[in-house]
Amino acid sequence: MSEQEDTPHYVPERGSFSVMTLDPVASVAYLEDPEATAAAAALDSKGYVIYLPGVRTLFSPHAAFREEIPYFVQRGIPRDIPAQHVDASMSLPISPQTSSAEHHPSTRAPLTMATNAFPWADCYLAAFLTTTVRSPNVRVVDRVVCELDRAERFRVIQAINADDDLRDDRLEEQRQREKAALVETNGHGNAGDQEQAPVDEAEAVAIFRELISNEAEEHLLVANFTYDLSRVGEVHDVREYWAEAERIAAIVAASLARKEAEKRAIAEKDAARYDTRTAELLHGHQAARATGLRIRRTITRSAARAKALFRRILFSATRHRQAAARRLEGGRRQLKRELHDARAQLFNAGERVLQLRLDLRLLAVVPRGRGLLWRLMMVRPPADRRASASRRRTDSASGSATFCFARRSGLER
Repeated sequence: MSEQEDTPHYVPERGSFSVMTLDPVASVAYLEDPEATAAAAALDSKGYVIYLPGVRTLFSPHAAFREEIPYFVQRGIPRDIPAQHVDASMSLPISPQTSSAEHHPSTRAPLTMATNAFPWADCYLAAFLTTTVRSPNVRVVDRVVCELDRAERFRVIQAINADDDLRDDRLEEQRQREKAALVETNGHGNAGDQEQAPVDEAEAVAIFRELISNEAEEHLLVANFTYDLSRVGEVHDVREYWAEAERIAAIVAASLARKEAEKRAIAEKDAARYDTRTAELLHGHQAARATGLRIRRTITRSAARAKALFRRILFSATRHRQAAARRLEGGRRQLKRELHDARAQLFNAGERVLQLRLDLRLLAVVPRGRGLLWRLMMVRPPADRRASASRRRTDSASGSATFCFARRSGLER
């Protein structure tokens, strides 16, 4: 421990002796109840000499509290507690002792300090004089007064485990005797099966979470520790600690009862308000039911009429649209016929114009001294003109040459 004497560390360390003092105000702070805080502030707490064995439990450095399991140091001769199957031999003496180890009920060698001598004589540890508290998770600078070396720490752990096993064996023997007595009384042998309760999954999950949780439970009492053993003039009896714990538990129970009463009052008030509101709504519903029926009928009739009118409008619009489409299609067809006829007339007029131009050219090449019969002979009949209409369009140049040649021939003659 010399390495940590001048450096901040968690108090107490494993294997050391210290003084534990309850903090009633911090123990009830989680309730957030001013009345409970005031009642806790009026309590006094004594200091109790404790020993912290084993290995420190897992905790988060960022948590507000950590969990500690101290063992109380008692002074005098250990007592038997038959109701809990605990006897005086389940103890471990602490040096100095005024009597030899053979005269101690445990017959075990006393524990020897590795540093300073223990301030009180005839003290001992017991496996069943222990409690679980939470301590502020703060590092402080504090010097160890009394602690055990590694071998003595291991001997304490062995003694505690041996006493726990012995007590468990005694409890199991008692259960077996009770089971046998129950079998004899009931006359059947399945009493053991009846006593076996099924495994509660929720309880198993809660235990597992408790093992891996880094945060101390808020219902645990808050305790402060110091290595200064001189703060207490004597070793106080563990029963005084349980009395203090019961007073704090009474304050907590009263606070929870007040909160529960407030919840019930609020629930009753809400229920009364709800009942009043429900009655008003029911009355209004009954009063408006007749009016609602009339309104519903009116709405139904209006909807039916509107639906019929809408259908007629759709039918009329569809019919007029079809008639308009038919008229438009007829006009389109009539226009196509007229356009076709106009094209035919234009084509015929073009043919007549071409024929007239041809006749004029023929008249121009006939000699002036000739008679009418010659002119008529030079003019082709209409049938021949129609048959050679296409040929005239392509041979206009060659035709002109022919007419010129015919004129020259006539002149020569």
